[in-house]
Amino acid sequence: MRVIIIGSDRNLFDIGSAVRLRTLSYGALFSELRIVVFTHRGHNIFSREKIAENIWLYPTNSRNRWWYIYDTVRIARSVIRTSSKEETWIVSTQDPFEAGFAGWLVTCRTKSRLHLQIHTDLMSTSFVFGSLLNLFRFFIAQFLLPRAKSVRVVSERIRRSICGVTQAPITVLPIFVDTKKFNMLIRPHPDVPKKLLWMGRFEKEKDPMTALRAFIEARHKGFDVSLIMAGDGKLRTGLVAYTKHRNIADRVSFPGWVAPGEIMSNVDCLLVTSRYEGYGVVIIEALAAGLPVISTDVGVAREAGAVIALGGVSHTLIEWLHNGERIGVLHYNPYADEAEYLMRYKKALSAGEDIT
Repeated sequence: MRVIIIGSDRNLFDIGSAVRLRTLSYGALFSELRIVVFTHRGHNIFSREKIAENIWLYPTNSRNRWWYIYDTVRIARSVIRTSSKEETWIVSTQDPFEAGFAGWLVTCRTKSRLHLQIHTDLMSTSFVFGSLLNLFRFFIAQFLLPRAKSVRVVSERIRRSICGVTQAPITVLPIFVDTKKFNMLIRPHPDVPKKLLWMGRFEKEKDPMTALRAFIEARHKGFDVSLIMAGDGKLRTGLVAYTKHRNIADRVSFPGWVAPGEIMSNVDCLLVTSRYEGYGVVIIEALAAGLPVISTDVGVAREAGAVIALGGVSHTLIEWLHNGERIGVLHYNPYADEAEYLMRYKKALSAGEDIT
């Protein structure tokens, strides 16, 4: 099987990055793997690389983001044209939006088949109406899904939402999380204050302000709590200013990006306030570590074992502080090990195809 993957993760060019190491493990799955990455000259000029005997990386090095699709199609078609004609290429795109559209254009004039990967809950109204860009992407996905030969989604929730849009085989293939790294039983902390944790990108769809307001409400109810907001993003400056305005800066810390395993052993509860999620890796990591999770009803939260904040995050947090379980339990772990994930990943790419 020969595969072209189209995506935007520039960390692939960073030797030693997790995504690059993970990509190297794909080498045994395919006879050839070519990865085209959206990049533009304003960020950096990357070079084409052969990172394994059968794995190549191709940066687009576009003038700007508006040239990503054109440059991707040019590169991918060149790869296919210069290869032997004996085996069909599978073009797998890491989203059903810009990368998906580029992948579809590649398949239009070549002997190749389109495989769409969906990592976000694109049918969620919070996603669709979150911005004009999201609305535009929603319509792109509606156009592409009926034209795909196979589709990979990361949760059952997403599969149910798109099953009426495409006739292609849909494979539910969750993101692999090495839960063994988090199998450290977290005991309730006898000391006060109780430490709450929020982790993620400080962006609108992650809704970090809801976590901050829930924390403030808990303090108003008399609970001695502190909050760690780990991550970074556009909203960080405003959140820091808000804590100063409300005179709670001494109880809220912003440590930036930190390793989950390091911080989860020192807190009592994880708050997930996302408006939509495709999966929710941090939920799996926390529950695997024995850390209770209070989450909006997104991604894999419900089946994983999180406490779902149906009455609102503030209300649910206060209930949990009163009498909630102090140990989280992971109810959902789809893979025995990484080898099983890789086997199912290969099968997902060839779903519906006459390829062995």
